[in-house]
Amino acid sequence: MIVVCGEALIDMVLSAGGTRRPAPGGGPFNTACALARLGVPTAFLGHFSQDEFGRLLANRLAADGAESGAGDLWPRADHDRSGQHRQGWPG
Repeated sequence: MIVVCGEALIDMVLSAGGTRRPAPGGGPFNTACALARLGVPTAFLGHFSQDEFGRLLANRLAADGAESGAGDLWPRADHDRSGQHRQGWPG
């Protein structure tokens, strides 16, 4: 089994129409999901918040077949914008 440790985060993807969609992300998180989809026994060791974003991350791991470590939900994880980048589309 490969154990991947690191961050899991939510990317807010802005569509051409201006709507935002949360997308699971983070290098270690994406690596764990990709390995699991390839059939490699994989576990992710990290923490998720107990809000909708944390559930989105946990559900993605489960859907891809990766295990998550014990104690992966923080009861009071705060989230805010740590950075924002506006993607432009040539028009």
